[in-house]
Amino acid sequence: MILQWLNHCPVCPAYISKMEQPQTPPAASSLFADKPNSKIRRAGVKTQARMLMVILLVLAAGVGVAIWYMTRPVESYTLEGFSLAPVTKAAWKDEVQLSGVVEVEDTRAVSTPETGLMLGLAVEEGDWVKAGQVLARIDPSDLEKSLTTANQDLETRQRNLDKVTTNYQFASQKALQTRKTLVRDISDAQKNLTLQQQLMKVGTVSPDDVTTAQVALQNTQDKLDAADLQSSQDAALYKLDLQAATADVANSNRTVSDLKTRIASATIKSPIEGKVIEIDSGAREKGRLMSQYTNLMSVADTRSPLVKAKLPDSNASLVTKNMVVALTGDVGQFQGKVERLGTLVRTDTSTLGTYVDLYVRPVVGSVELNIGASVSITLQLGSRENVLRVARGPWYSGSTQTSVYLVRGSTAVKTPVALGSVGPTAVEIKSGLQEGDKIIATSTQAFSSFNDITLKGKE
Repeated sequence: MILQWLNHCPVCPAYISKMEQPQTPPAASSLFADKPNSKIRRAGVKTQARMLMVILLVLAAGVGVAIWYMTRPVESYTLEGFSLAPVTKAAWKDEVQLSGVVEVEDTRAVSTPETGLMLGLAVEEGDWVKAGQVLARIDPSDLEKSLTTANQDLETRQRNLDKVTTNYQFASQKALQTRKTLVRDISDAQKNLTLQQQLMKVGTVSPDDVTTAQVALQNTQDKLDAADLQSSQDAALYKLDLQAATADVANSNRTVSDLKTRIASATIKSPIEGKVIEIDSGAREKGRLMSQYTNLMSVADTRSPLVKAKLPDSNASLVTKNMVVALTGDVGQFQGKVERLGTLVRTDTSTLGTYVDLYVRPVVGSVELNIGASVSITLQLGSRENVLRVARGPWYSGSTQTSVYLVRGSTAVKTPVALGSVGPTAVEIKSGLQEGDKIIATSTQAFSSFNDITLKGKE
């Protein structure tokens, strides 16, 4: 078809080339007809190539047009099957309903203090335990062997300390006796020197005898000085040895004490009074090798539970401490009081709304709430007259929403608004809309990038 069109197209190169060629009458048939001219054959090949190029260009242009048509930017959006919500003015009851979870203020994780074989549990999940009550036991055999070795090491080091002290005591006594002997020897040498000097004066002894007595006195004095120096050295060395031996004994004592504490901790006790919750399945396997710090269970003081919920930060200024709120849970309906508000404003990833943590203390009497149970919270924050409002619906995407689609005839225009309090059935409009306006009530996510949309059909 395309070839036929190209052959008959007045503006196509193939057609023009065909018309420009001289029209020669067909040659008469002859038994002696000449062979086709080679130049004419090459001209025909060139014509076919040009025709193929034209075909490819036409096809490429067609593909380009198709791609452009399919990917062309959409300048408008037509909405079908929509619903509208009117802006009304009425009394507004600031009632906020939240979903909370029961938590406890004091929950302690109980884990294995040492590596050892599990000997067994002394409690079951749900038991109420006192502080210090035995919860489980692990085998402390390895620690007991280490304690035996540590006690032997302590005895050895204590004997070494006693030996250091005893040796110094005997050495000190021996040095004292030696000094007393040297002092006597010095006294005797002094007396002998005096005698020799007197005898030399009367000519009984020679000066050499006096010199000999002087040398003997000096030698004895030198021995005493050397003995005193040795005593000082022995005292200094004893002080160092005593410090080292005492430190060794102290280290051994600490090791023994630490091992005794660790052996005692192999009998695992409750850190607080409370209920046993979440016992790990591995803790129930008697004889299982438990690594150090393996979680066994948790103990929670459930006597004073709290209900934690996410309060939209737009309502935070209306909530005060000890405000009475209504609670509904598995145990029925009861009351609670606001304990406190969180200090940080957070973003809820599911709704993209901003909130603060709300903590409510239930007043349940003898009723005990289960940890992790869901509780519905209703806060009565007062009432106001003549408040602009729109029925809550799919159009509302969270407290961070800043625009709605205001209906104007057969179109809807994206209009900035400021939203206020959010109730279970309506949303407060602070600015941007007037009473009697109508907005698109269905979800606007599909056309949120358009400023104007066209409404097709009826609501």
